[in-house]
Amino acid sequence: LVVFVTAHDLAEFKSKATAVGSWDCLSKPFRLEDIDELLDRVEASCGKSHHESLRSASMGGTSHSPLVGASLSASSSSLPSTVSIVKAKTPSQKRNKNLKVLYAEDNVVNQKVLSRVLNRAGITDITIVDNGRSAVELCRTVKYSCIFLDMQMPVMDGIEACKLIVKNDPESIVIFVTAHALDEFKAQAVAIGAKSFISKPFRLSDIQKVLDVLNLE
Repeated sequence: LVVFVTAHDLAEFKSKATAVGSWDCLSKPFRLEDIDELLDRVEASCGKSHHESLRSASMGGTSHSPLVGASLSASSSSLPSTVSIVKAKTPSQKRNKNLKVLYAEDNVVNQKVLSRVLNRAGITDITIVDNGRSAVELCRTVKYSCIFLDMQMPVMDGIEACKLIVKNDPESIVIFVTAHALDEFKAQAVAIGAKSFISKPFRLSDIQKVLDVLNLE
């Protein structure tokens, strides 16, 4: 799947991009909402039947349902009736699959983006709440492998939530996900018990680096 990220005028660029096989275009500057909308459309497209895509290609037509991880030629004379695509898990993904994660964040887009990134890291057991108080209450009864906290949230912010979570369970692993300048924020966060930090906007490699350093299993 190829998506162009461009500062060019989309109207004049799209036809050229489509002609060379681009699936879509994203205009700069873009927002998290734009990325999220694009990923939703990618998931919807990839969720269509692989069999339909193969049948369309074998008849010499083109399909708008791309096959992820497969290479397909429209001129192929013989194609299997079904295709099984298996992506090998990396060692990190295998290790991460047993992690139980709590994420406190009030922004819905950020919730979805981090959830996607965690899923790609192999983590599927994810609980999301939209304020610090809910995170504190959950941590009283559930033991999480790690807790991701946004700093600014309604009802109770991340700083206060971290204090209470660590007070109730000093072994809790709290990771702040913040857009604040890390240098000015680190000392305060460490003082109240946070173990690490991830700066917004974040990437899969940022998440994996923190998980590796903390040696979470």
